[in-house]
Amino acid sequence: MSLEAGEVGGSSLPDNFDELPVAQQIELLRQLDQRLRSELEGRMS
Repeated sequence: MSLEAGEVGGSSLPDNFDELPVAQQIELLRQLDQRLRSELEGRMS
């Protein structure tokens, strides 16, 4: 099961992710995690 780039809106991390403060990295990862979880739940139901 592969996701196409545009399928999950805004789920990719920014290009400068490595340069961001750690707190901001954590926040972005949490948001991404939530989106991916809801995407998976939607597919499984």
